[in-house]
This record gives sequence, C-alpha cells and structure tokens, in this order.
Amino acid sequence: MVDKKLPNKDDCLRQDLAVQLAEKCEGMFLWIKLQQDQLRGGKNAKQLQNIVKNMPIGLENTYERNWKIIQNHSPDNQSRALAILRWTTFSFRPFTVSEMTEALIVEFNDDGATIQWDDLPDNIDDEYINSEIIDIGGALVEVREERPEVVTGYRTIHLIHPSVKKIYSPPLKQIQLPAFSRIQSSPHSG
Repeated sequence: MVDKKLPNKDDCLRQDLAVQLAEKCEGMFLWIKLQQDQLRGGKNAKQLQNIVKNMPIGLENTYERNWKIIQNHSPDNQSRALAILRWTTFSFRPFTVSEMTEALIVEFNDDGATIQWDDLPDNIDDEYINSEIIDIGGALVEVREERPEVVTGYRTIHLIHPSVKKIYSPPLKQIQLPAFSRIQSSPHSG
C-alpha cells in the first residue's frame, strides 16, 4: 500500500513507513486500508512520519476519526456523506454509481419529492466517483468494478467492511435527513 500511494518517495522512507504501519495495524488489514488516504505523495518525509505516528490505534478509534471527518464537512457535503452512508448501509443490494447519483438528487419535503436536475454531474467518471462518493464518504465506502468492461456508472458502491454497518447503523438511523424521513415511515421500510 505504501509503494502504491507513495511511488515518488525513496525506498528507505517507504520501507520505514511500511514497518511503522505494520506494527500499528496489529494484523488488521482493514485498519491499513482505512488509513491509506492519509498518505499523499505531496507530503514531505517529516509530514508523512507524523501522519503515521498520529494515526489512531484500532478500528474503533479509526471509525471515530472518520465520523469526525464527516461531521466537519460543509453542511452540503455532510448531508451528502450521510446520505451515501445511509443508502449504502440500508439498501437490499449494492447501488450502482448511477443509482446513487440519482438518489442523491431527490429532495423530499412536506409537499412530496422534487428532483434537483441541475445537481446531476456533468460526467459520471473516475473523478466524480473519487471526489463525490469515495472522498465524501470518509473512507467508509468503496466503489467496486466487478469486471473491467463494466461501464463506470454501473460500478457498485459498498461499505468498506461489514463492521461499518454494525458501528454506524444506530447513529445513521437517528439522524434525520429529509430524503429518508418518508422512507423510514413507508410500510415497506425495515
């Protein structure tokens, strides 16, 4: 993971960071996966060493950090992140990127639903997926491409690990988002 995220850094630094991460992960590959977004090639050696040094220990602390990141988003991005997490957590099957994109432009209010057509992206491409789904999701969601020939919009969105559902289901059920208030009260919702 270090080699993949930091190909522009020297071998000695990458090896040192990999050893530190291996020691901190306590054998949990998921922990490493949840930390990888913090390692960015534009950081210098000292910054990268401090990032690794200050990474939270254990999954619970890592999840708490990710939740705080989402809570510190701007109101629009926070609402979007929570909607992505809720749709992904409570759906019966994984949403495609196109389905999630459409779900995110529906606004529910007392008069019914309104579709915010001008909120549709210009393109559903890798940039959109990375910046508007994965990055906003606080490293708790991932987009999978089951087969290389799958069109970008048909990639599927998943929680990074089943433990995310266990940790976040209670708070996600309690947060009232307009897009979910009607769904929660429908006779078909669980």
